[in-house]
Amino acid sequence: MFGFYREYRGALIKSVVLHLVLFSLLGVSLARSAAFTPPRPQLTIKATVVDERRILQEIAALEEAEQEVQRTADAQLAEARRQRQQEERRAKAAEDKRRQDRLNEQKRAAADQRRREETAARAARELKALKEQRSTEQIMLARLRKEQEEAEQARLRAQAEADARIQAQIQADLDAELALEQSRLDAEEAGLLDLYKAMIAQKVRRNWIRPPSAGAGVECTVNISQIPGGEVIDVRIAECNADEATRRSIEAAVFKASPLPEPPDPNLFERNIIFIFKPEN
Repeated sequence: MFGFYREYRGALIKSVVLHLVLFSLLGVSLARSAAFTPPRPQLTIKATVVDERRILQEIAALEEAEQEVQRTADAQLAEARRQRQQEERRAKAAEDKRRQDRLNEQKRAAADQRRREETAARAARELKALKEQRSTEQIMLARLRKEQEEAEQARLRAQAEADARIQAQIQADLDAELALEQSRLDAEEAGLLDLYKAMIAQKVRRNWIRPPSAGAGVECTVNISQIPGGEVIDVRIAECNADEATRRSIEAAVFKASPLPEPPDPNLFERNIIFIFKPEN
């Protein structure tokens, strides 16, 4: 832009100088022509004045044009400078943005790397904790199995001991029952059971009030339920050749005879005892 301005200004100066030379030559030529023509002082002066005025006008126009060119050049130079500054600012802004983008990218990459490292470290810690937990669980499981085995063995031993005690108790009860049964059999063979039943029948007869409807030869089978001590809790008449009034009187006699006599041998005691009631005996 400055080179163009300098060249254009030089051309204007050359043009002005050339016009001045031409005007000077023209004046010389006109002076020579005046020697051969009648003198016209006033016209020549007037032409010279006009020509100088025109030259001055042209010079003023050239100066105005030069100033316009200067103003245009200055405006173009200012616009170029402004555009260059804008381009520089845009370039700087773009460079700053690229630098900030690179910095942000580096920060993101560093953050991603930290996150990956933290994730890897956390996964390693969790894996270690899981292994430790699994090892602890295996130890606890082995201990639990051992305790269960010991408890099972203890249970089996206790069960065996309990079974042995139960078996021994069953055997003892069986032996006692067999001994009791044998004693009972011995007592029956000795006639003690018949004696016991006769004692009961005798006490019932003593408490019996014969009803008017009872005929001769009454014979009834009586079932008695008693508790230890001889207390009667139930009476049932089974086979009987008497009427209902006689049956009820026999039941009443049995309850009046409570408590029943004790057996001559304690082994002969039975909760349910059966005897034949015959008033005439």
